[in-house]
Parts: sequence; C-alpha cells; structure tokens
Amino acid sequence: MERHLISEMTWPEVEETVKQTDMIIIPAGTNENNGPHLPMSLDSIVASEMALRLAKETDLPVAPLIPVGNSDLFARYPGTIVIRIEILAEFYKDICRSLAYHGFRRFLFITPHLPNLSAINAAGEAMKREG
Repeated sequence: MERHLISEMTWPEVEETVKQTDMIIIPAGTNENNGPHLPMSLDSIVASEMALRLAKETDLPVAPLIPVGNSDLFARYPGTIVIRIEILAEFYKDICRSLAYHGFRRFLFITPHLPNLSAINAAGEAMKREG
C-alpha cells in the first residue's frame, strides 16, 4: 500500500485496501491546553504521528484524525473544546459503523489523551453488543 491515509485515497483504492485487511487505525486527539508553550492540538499531532508510524510498520490504513475529545479538566483554558463522553462515544461508534459498512471489522484507536479512553471503551463495548 503506497498511501496509508484513507482520506488521501480514492474510493476504489479504499475498496482494494479493505480486500487486503479488515483493520484500520483511528487516531483520536484533543484540542486543549498543554501549557503556555505548546499548541492546543498537541495530542492530535501526537496521535496522527503515532498512527502514521504504525501504519508504515504494519501497512495498515489510517482513518482521518478525530481532532477533539473529552477535555473537561482543561475547560477553563481559552480554545479548549470539550466533547462529553457520551457524545464522543456515539461519535466513535458512528465512525466505526461507517467504516464497517465498507468492510473494516477491527478498529485500533490511538490516543495519547487518557480521558478519551472511557469513550473509546464505551463505544467498543456497544459495538460488540451490536455484533
């Protein structure tokens, strides 16, 4: 696979990719305070880079970055975007359902932001129940 980001592929290329693997990497970041010296998108930058490095090692495709997450702890800082866990879990489920519709069956979320994990876990458990 030449390109790993499905957002840079044509739909026929994605269709071919699904024939090669049913797993996709989903980078999940945030937009929040990381100190006065770092960009608000640091967790998104790290998630994207980790996903791309893993994709190069494994030849797995990478879904578009999810640039927002649960950032309640940092809500007081200007520019922070807070997505409630229950909404975030539903958003993750919709992304997985969309990808599953086209053949992906296994979803590897990569996030450096620990508060995203509860929404990822909730989405995963709900998806397992759905079958």
